[in-house]
Amino acid sequence: MEFMSNLGGGLQADRPSLFELIAQDKMREMLEPALRYVIAVYAQRYPRYLIRIVNRYDEFYAMLMFFVERHYLREY
Repeated sequence: MEFMSNLGGGLQADRPSLFELIAQDKMREMLEPALRYVIAVYAQRYPRYLIRIVNRYDEFYAMLMFFVERHYLREY
């Protein structure tokens, strides 16, 4: 699959390929439901600590993505 990442030929090396953009988009769509499921399962085991996160999941996810994107922008 390495040969397919350089299909652009004359494109700059610092730009992501089409395959990387598609993978990022699909990963972002699948990350939220997976994280919601994991937190819900652990909240059943440890309700004292995690029930607040389950009740306010949208705010938690937005804050988590803020920190992830801020880290990415600072690094790159």
